[in-house]
Amino acid sequence: MTQRAICALLFGALALAPAQGIANDTNVELATGGLIFTKSQDIEMRSEDLFISMKEIRVQYKFYNHSNRDVVTQVAFPMPDLPYGEDSPFAIPTDDPDNFLGFSTTVNNHPVEALVEQKALLDGVDKTDVLRKLGVPVNAPSLDQRYDHLSQETWDQLIRLGLIEDTPRTEGNIQARWTLRTTYYWQQTFPARQEVTIIHRYHPSVGDTVPLTTSSLLEQQAVLGLDRSTGLNSFCINQKFLNAIMRSSNSAWVPHNLEYVLKTGANWSGPIRNFRLVVDKGSPKNLVSFCGKGIRQISATQFGFRASDFTPTSNLSVLFLTPYQAEPGEVQ
Repeated sequence: MTQRAICALLFGALALAPAQGIANDTNVELATGGLIFTKSQDIEMRSEDLFISMKEIRVQYKFYNHSNRDVVTQVAFPMPDLPYGEDSPFAIPTDDPDNFLGFSTTVNNHPVEALVEQKALLDGVDKTDVLRKLGVPVNAPSLDQRYDHLSQETWDQLIRLGLIEDTPRTEGNIQARWTLRTTYYWQQTFPARQEVTIIHRYHPSVGDTVPLTTSSLLEQQAVLGLDRSTGLNSFCINQKFLNAIMRSSNSAWVPHNLEYVLKTGANWSGPIRNFRLVVDKGSPKNLVSFCGKGIRQISATQFGFRASDFTPTSNLSVLFLTPYQAEPGEVQ
């Protein structure tokens, strides 16, 4: 995928809560991607249709087994790693600790009953069995969940192993320090000489920051993915996009960023025969920018491109700017 900016788009106002401070009001996105398949020379990806918005990611794959035998392979969807010990709050779309992206899949229009594997990693080392033996769940121990059943000896052991923060047991709340790794998986049969359609959808993790005035936004180039010292331009911001910011009647914006693992989020043999990407900005007053080649406007809120024999060479980073509406009496 080449680094060419698409034209900036204007779209709909979004009223967000007033800012309380940079540290507390900055959400970090979790990069997400597509399904992972065991490589097979017998199965080709005829098409991939990828839809991205701030509310939903939806991907439709069409596979064809061109051999004379059925192929059975494992299919997996890895959730983004969730590091509990990080200072920055991560943007988690749902409250389900087992499926915090609301992931679902259908195969030929039939829902898939996927299995789930969850691991707790500390500095890259698997500590899942240790936590289970100590009676501590690996998946998202909530701040308001109490662990009074744990003995002082167990509590001290968790601290000594570096698995939780050194806090008094009397507080009863575990402050985890490990990283949760969640993977959904199932076995999939690709019948000989037949096409199989697999669709998965989920809520993206969208990072955002506090509202910024137009002047502050233009000054804080890192928010726009710009680094002039290295030439980095993560979202392919161009002058047309900057002009759209300055021409707009909006006095403040909320930046939202989304990362999609396009390069390694799927595993296929050879290029994708037909690839289609659609990014939906959601409302005509928002702005959006991302990198791509030959991107065109599809509708009032959608932009995208098509490619044949497509092999992505980079991941996809998308920047959305939504107009900020101050609360009555709030000083911007």
